[in-house]
Parts: sequence; C-alpha cells; structure tokens
Amino acid sequence: MQNILSIKNLSKEFKQKKDTLKVLDDVSFDVREGEIFGIMGQSGAGKSTLIRCLNVLEKPSNGSIILNDQNIVALKEGHLPKIRSQFGMIFQSFNLLNQRTVLKNVLLPLEITKNKNSDTKARALELLDLVGLSDKKDAYPKTLSGGQKQRAAIARALVNNPQILLCDEPTSALDTICSNSILRLLKHINKTFNITIIIITHDKIVAKEICDRVAILESGKIIEIREGHNV
Repeated sequence: MQNILSIKNLSKEFKQKKDTLKVLDDVSFDVREGEIFGIMGQSGAGKSTLIRCLNVLEKPSNGSIILNDQNIVALKEGHLPKIRSQFGMIFQSFNLLNQRTVLKNVLLPLEITKNKNSDTKARALELLDLVGLSDKKDAYPKTLSGGQKQRAAIARALVNNPQILLCDEPTSALDTICSNSILRLLKHINKTFNITIIIITHDKIVAKEICDRVAILESGKIIEIREGHNV
C-alpha cells in the first residue's frame, strides 16, 4: 500500500505578545492510501492545529506536506483552493448553515469551487442516500438530530470527490448509539470509495474501533505510531 500523504518535520508556532507558542514540534508521519489513520491525544496536544495544517487552512511554520508528490506547503495562495478540494472536512460541531436545507448544505462546496457540472445535484442526492438522509433533503438543520446533522456533514464533505477525508472529533458531540452508527458509516465509506480517512480523537474506544494505525500526539510531538487494535 503506497503513501498518499507524507508529513515531514512539521512545526507550527503562534506569535504572542512576549514569546512564541510552539503547538507542533517536528511532526513526521506517512498516511497510506485507503487506510483509516488516527491521530490521538488529550486536549491541548495540538490535534486540531495539525489537522488544519494538513489541508493548509493553517500555514505550517516549517516542514513539508507531500500530496501526490507535491509539497503543498510551498504552493502560493492562489493554488490552494484546488488542493483543499482534495480534502473533505468533518467537524465535531457539524458546521451546517441553518438557513439552507440539507440538500443545499451538501451542495455548498460545489458552489464554492464553482462546479457547474449538470450532475452535481444528482451527486448530492446520491450521497444523501448513502448516509441515509434521502427523506431529509428538504429539511433544515434545526429539525435534525445530532446524528443526522453529522450524516449531512459527511455527505457535504464527500461531494467534491476528495482523496482524503479529515475528521476532527466527529463523534464527540454524539451519544454512544449515534457515535457507533457514525463510525460504522465512516468504515463503510472507506471501503466503498477506498477513500483515505484521517480521524482526530481523544477516545481510545473510537481509535480501536475504526483505525488501522494511530499516531499518539503529546505536547505537539508524535511519540509513537501503533496499530489501531493496540491503542
């Protein structure tokens, strides 16, 4: 299995009034094509900063991120929207727009990338069927349960056909039953589309349930990479 993403000596610093806060410190790891790769650590370990660096929403201070043999950190800002479309993003707080229906939320990334392909609506409806929300396409987010909101967010993250799905604590706002159903859905998506998934979590149960491998992040450093079942 070949690597789809290689992170080399990645660091991220934030300038403060009197000093510099180093959130990520010389982070290196590879992600294999088609695997579910976990990044696990406690609050403050640097997990969310790391996942935002992976799609260059946060510009790393040092290091490289190699996607398809290209160092995306070195790209100019004008080239980044196309690169970011290769990453789907799922958030713990869902980030749905309340004034848009479920279908229009799913279509939003296509509007942002100005994709005017005639089958975009068909693609969105297909994904809503995949996540079990066909009957909710005209509903608004306020009428949905937490699990349904996350399913809508997953459909939205897939609509651009990304190579990599980034998941930032996707089950932490859900109860156990909903959490388990979302993990099963992510595993199904991984197998169906052979899409690479990178999942941020603080929960060992989540890591064991879904991840092929897990990087342990502590105080901004990767201290170990384990097989998922050995977390």
